[in-house]
Parts: sequence; structure tokens; C-alpha cells
Amino acid sequence: AIEYYADARGNISCDICSFNFESVYGTPAKGYIEMHHIKPIYMYKDGDIRQTIDAAIKNLRPVCANCHKVIHRTRPPYGIEDVKGFYQNNLAL
Repeated sequence: AIEYYADARGNISCDICSFNFESVYGTPAKGYIEMHHIKPIYMYKDGDIRQTIDAAIKNLRPVCANCHKVIHRTRPPYGIEDVKGFYQNNLAL
């Protein structure tokens, strides 16, 4: 999934706040990011394992640990766009 979402240089950043672990922590953090499942794996009931994996990769979004925690502050989780809005609105303050 990280390869799927990385840019041409192999960098990957949070889809919400654009945090890039390598930019802050250097080489030891290159390629590190958490992945948020928009649709949890357990909800895939149809199809074989290959179809499930292909669909799941497209339903992941790279997020930093802080944004991932905010997403999961509620049940059901906040959406990516919701948390992006929280982040952007708070920057304007």
C-alpha cells in the first residue's frame, strides 16, 4: 500500500495534514506512514482473497499517527475529509 500511494521519489505524506516522517526524522523514517482503512477488511465478504486485497488497497489512505487517532475518536470513525476540515479550520485560527 505504501508503494501504491508513494510519489515518484518514494515519498509518502499524510493525506490530511501532509506530514512526512522522513522530512522530520530523516532516513530512519523513510517510507513510514500509517494506513487508514476507509472500509474495514472485515466488511469484505464477497470475492476471493486477491479481489479483497486489490479492493482493500484502494480503500486505504496514508495518514500520520496523530490524524489517525483523531479519525478513530468516534464510532463510526470520522471521515478523511472531516478530519481534513478540522485541521484546515484550526490552522485559520
